[in-house]
Amino acid sequence: MRKVLWTLFKFLVIAMIGYGLYTTFFPSSQEVHTVSLEEKETIMHQTEVNVQELIVQESRTTAELLVYEQDLSLTQEISTSFLNLDLFKKSMTMTSYGTAFYTIRLNDLQKDDVIFDSDNDTITITVPHSELKTVTVYPEQTEFSDVDHHLLSFGDLKLNAEQQNLIQQELQNELETEASSQRYLTRADHSGEDALRALYRSALQEVDEGILIVIEFR
Repeated sequence: MRKVLWTLFKFLVIAMIGYGLYTTFFPSSQEVHTVSLEEKETIMHQTEVNVQELIVQESRTTAELLVYEQDLSLTQEISTSFLNLDLFKKSMTMTSYGTAFYTIRLNDLQKDDVIFDSDNDTITITVPHSELKTVTVYPEQTEFSDVDHHLLSFGDLKLNAEQQNLIQQELQNELETEASSQRYLTRADHSGEDALRALYRSALQEVDEGILIVIEFR
């Protein structure tokens, strides 16, 4: 009888030890930690700060982003005349070609320009409008018409160095004026939205690839 009781006692002790070990290493699935509102707000705040820092860092590294190129052309009339008399006038047209380049400056972007809406997984980034960076003229592509001679004019139309420089400066000024028109700046903004989304999408891959990026202009 004592042996039976002793065997039962040992069995109970082993069972209790086994249960204790099981509950230690394999806790009940019902024991789930509930995230409090305060903890959730802390996590969301940390995520927003992280997103803002990534966007600002990428912006300052890039500094200035080329977002759009626009081909341009301009036709000018060139003429010379002996003694400023129409009888001796020679004229021709010159068609010049160039490209306008537009950029968006990002080096002054601040954290306040980045708003993270965690409920809708949306990031809104406010940036400056596009601006005309430069216009490059391609002299080798210039086209000239035949010389138009008036009654007493003969030979080729020749320009001195001063006249050539003046024509080139007028050409540059007129192309820059054309490139600064609102229609091209609007196109640059639209193109800039796509370029900026691609830039920031790459920077945010480690956070969440599913975040919607919205670009707004100041």
